[in-house]
Amino acid sequence: MVKGTILLAATGFGGAAIFYSPYVALNAQTALTCPLCPNITSGQASLTAKFVLYTLIGGTKNAALLVALGCIVWGIVRTVKCVKRSTIGSNS
Repeated sequence: MVKGTILLAATGFGGAAIFYSPYVALNAQTALTCPLCPNITSGQASLTAKFVLYTLIGGTKNAALLVALGCIVWGIVRTVKCVKRSTIGSNS
């Protein structure tokens, strides 16, 4: 479970980094990589600072969403396995 959580969180931050990639001269932006990342424009900071800040903010939200969904799926799978095990055991 811990490895899966770390993988999902890393995927969330990776998606945010891809979403905000135009700030560091890579145009790989798609809305599917970070569904919770807002499209922010401002002239207050350097492009690199914007990339880091927005990736941390958007990545945290994106990672939280992915980890929550992963925990829900893991719980459903675990519950189904438990029910299946108890049903098979009671039929014997």
